[in-house]
Formats: sequence, C-alpha cells, structure tokens
Amino acid sequence: MTTQKHKKSKIFRKTRSKKQKGGTIEDDFFNGVATGDLKLIQNALDKGFDINAADTTVRGHAALIQATFNGRENVVQFLLDKGANVNIIENDNGDGQYFGANALIIACGRGYKNIVSILLEKGAKINSRDIFGWTPLIWSCYNNHEDIISILLEKRANIHTMDIYGRNALSHT
Repeated sequence: MTTQKHKKSKIFRKTRSKKQKGGTIEDDFFNGVATGDLKLIQNALDKGFDINAADTTVRGHAALIQATFNGRENVVQFLLDKGANVNIIENDNGDGQYFGANALIIACGRGYKNIVSILLEKGAKINSRDIFGWTPLIWSCYNNHEDIISILLEKRANIHTMDIYGRNALSHT
C-alpha cells in the first residue's frame, strides 16, 4: 500500500514539474502565439516545448497554423526562424471544419499577402492541396486576392491543377 502511494506521488511530481508560473508550458506557448508575445513563445521553447506540437486545449492545431489563421505576421516569421515546419498540416479535431490545409493555403484564403511571401521564402509548397484539392492559387482566386494571385503566378504556381470536382483556379475567379 505504501509503495503504491509513493508511485502515485512520483507521477504527480513529474506532471507538476512541467508547470511554471502562469500555467503549463503549452499554455504559455499558445498564449504567446495568440497574443503575439514572442517572449512567452521563446521561454516555452527554451524549456523544451516542441515548436510543431499541436495545441491540446483549443482547436488542436500547431502554432504556425494558428498564427497564420490570425494574421500574426511577427509570430509566423519567428516560428519559421526557430525551425517550425513550413508545410505542417492542420489537425482534424472533429469540429467539422477540417480542410487539411497548411499555412500557405490558409494565408492565401484569408488574404495575408505578407505572410504568403514569408511562407514562400521559407519553402512552402506552392502547389500544395487541401482535402478538396484546392491549392493556394485556387483559394486566392476564389477569394479574389489579386495581389496574392500575382505573387503565386510569379512563383510559377500551377494554374492547371484540378480540385476533386475537376475545376482549376480559373474556374474559381
């Protein structure tokens, strides 16, 4: 009986050691992503937090996906400079809003021109596809983001790629 109690307290200590003032390392990391607080992000990374880990408390996406979705250009640049996977795909968290998008697709769909440029500069796959076969170019055409369309065409995005319904980017303009 005493041995069992001792084992439990050991496990508890291991879990508690991952905490720091203000919450868990994960909490602080993703709060930094949400607010643009690079110090919080860096502190979590210094403590060994995985830069590509999915958030287990909110939508289940990696930091780069969240920062891109929210238009946090400074966080996107910071995460990529620190080694985040530029082509990481959003997680399916069961909320019915899963598209299998990467950060470039999200930035193109939301019209974040500067983030698109940063992602392309860091090696994002220009012809990547979501679960419907939509490419960054299709998303940009669908949302009429002409400045981003120009960037993608200049970088030689494939205008002939078809989505799962047989439509290409020109079909979405």
